[in-house]
Amino acid sequence: MEGLQIRVQPSPVWESHMEALNANPTPVDFNELYSALDQGVVNGQENPLPTIDSMRFYEVQKYVSLTGHTYNPAVTLMNMDTWNSLSEEHQNAIDEAVKETTDYHREFLAGKEEEIMQTLEENDVTITEPNREAFREATKNVKNSVNEVPEDLIERIENSK
Repeated sequence: MEGLQIRVQPSPVWESHMEALNANPTPVDFNELYSALDQGVVNGQENPLPTIDSMRFYEVQKYVSLTGHTYNPAVTLMNMDTWNSLSEEHQNAIDEAVKETTDYHREFLAGKEEEIMQTLEENDVTITEPNREAFREATKNVKNSVNEVPEDLIERIENSK
């Protein structure tokens, strides 16, 4: 990625991430990204496939690398007092519904991503899967540039693998 101008969200962690990959992080507002790609202000961007598809970025970029460098889970949250006020039967019903919808959501998104990759290929976009371990190695110290996240949380996340 050396020398590439990569659009990032204005954030120290995203800037550090791209710098670790020898790219030049370039903050660009999302609503200006299509034209920034079209005009060569940036060479690339990092977004999930559904965003690339819905924003039609494939019209102004001809390569997609499936780096898998982020994961944005959808979580279900409930106030603990509310949860505790429910009967065991209702708690079990909610647990089952969350499990069922989680499985459905994952299957749906996997199918949608296959459709999107087909759309990309139909629009002459080259899709690659780079060496993810090399990305992990290059960015392993980015966590040190994030001062807002407590160290014990970073450790818990790393140990959850």
